[in-house]
Amino acid sequence: MLLVSSRSACVLWASVVCSLSLGLVTTGCSGGGSSSGGSASTAAATNSSTPGATTSGTTAPAAPAPSPIATQPVAGTWYKGDLHSHSATHSDDARRQLGDDIATTVRVAEKTGLDFLAGTDHRTNALLTDTNFSSQTMVLLPGMEWGGSMHAGAIGFTSPIPVSSTSSGAALAPEIDAIVSTVQSQGGIFVLNHPCEDGKLWVADIQNFDAIEVWNGPYSMRDWTPLTQQDLDDKAAGLGLTAAGVAPNPHMVAAITEQRGGPQLQALAFYESYLNSGRRVAAVGGGDRHMLLPQGSPTTRVYAATRDRKGILDGIRQGRTYISRKPSGPLVDFRADKDGDGAFESMIGDEVTAGTPAEFRIVIEGAPGGRVDVIKNSVVIRSEPIVGNNFVLTFSDVPATGDWYRLDVFELIDPRVQQSTGLILRAAQASGKDWAVLLALFTTIRRSALDFTYGTLLPTLLLPEEVDKVTNASLKDPGYCRGAITSPIYTSR
Repeated sequence: MLLVSSRSACVLWASVVCSLSLGLVTTGCSGGGSSSGGSASTAAATNSSTPGATTSGTTAPAAPAPSPIATQPVAGTWYKGDLHSHSATHSDDARRQLGDDIATTVRVAEKTGLDFLAGTDHRTNALLTDTNFSSQTMVLLPGMEWGGSMHAGAIGFTSPIPVSSTSSGAALAPEIDAIVSTVQSQGGIFVLNHPCEDGKLWVADIQNFDAIEVWNGPYSMRDWTPLTQQDLDDKAAGLGLTAAGVAPNPHMVAAITEQRGGPQLQALAFYESYLNSGRRVAAVGGGDRHMLLPQGSPTTRVYAATRDRKGILDGIRQGRTYISRKPSGPLVDFRADKDGDGAFESMIGDEVTAGTPAEFRIVIEGAPGGRVDVIKNSVVIRSEPIVGNNFVLTFSDVPATGDWYRLDVFELIDPRVQQSTGLILRAAQASGKDWAVLLALFTTIRRSALDFTYGTLLPTLLLPEEVDKVTNASLKDPGYCRGAITSPIYTSR
């Protein structure tokens, strides 16, 4: 997540706001969205709204009947939300960065049109009793960003828990496992947050967590130096693992060894290492909001039987999740017909049968001109252009025991924006400096992107669609941005 972490950056921000207010900042792209933006936004609203829920002060329509192309495997609806959000009330860094109090933070998420929001202020149980953490339109999940040198989202617990580990060496992982069990015994979930971020490597080999945050904030806000084995060794030594003869998390070793480049891609490698070992764990995203951007960048979508705390958390536990670039980002439906009856009854989080031919179907709305990669056991087995706003692809495969299948969806970035805003932002990203990226961003948007109606201390930054795509650019796929990442369909054991 892009953070303003110094007094000088705040001064810079104030000067930029003054410039924008006076209309002095130039624009590098049109303020309108792409051809996919409007349709995807409409579809997102109709697929995850609930009677009586409100977005932007209006009553949302009731969710329509499921599309005739989708056979529902279980009764439920896709809901959109954010599992990682901070407030100035309970997080010191958000306060230093001129963030918002908890009630305002909730209002921002409501206005953004989310169905659920997890409050994850740092190392505090305060949201269990804060009466300002309330909403009439969203499911609120009290929680915290747990831990010190390793971060996790402890979400949905109902009684106070330890806010961090106190042990080191051989006692570290068992202590964290006990805390995870406490969270889960209260109906909550435990998410490994930005596991490959510099300084926060998840080197402790814990066992029974529920999800991994594979997408934290805008995907490519700045360049990151790929982590090395030395980084891993230093972290293991600092936590007393080396002295105790305890090996670091083997999945982190795998992620560091693979070197996909940067913490987001290495988080995917970390996640897939667990999948390849036979673990079934959900992929989720988190906006990690402190200020400026609204929640839902990215958005975690959860298929849930009920629109309440239990329903959302059960959906995550069942692996029925995917992450999209924003609330109006691509809609993805990935299913399989495991018994050849023509009904695609196995969805994300479900199984197909080992040794039996299975037909898979992908439906993607709102990513024309993009690309979809089918990943099987960490290997791309199909890469297809997305033709049209409503794209359907079917393919067959014979899964073996232990196989899993998931999707990466990429959206097309307007080449004109890539050559204007993209080049400016790319130069700032290469510096690795937050303030440089912030300045570059504000010199490429219209002042209309600053919304003063959210009641926030700083204006809310509503990035135009094409600029938002640039901030989520896939640096390994020129011309494309990250559109969506899904959890897998598994093969029966």
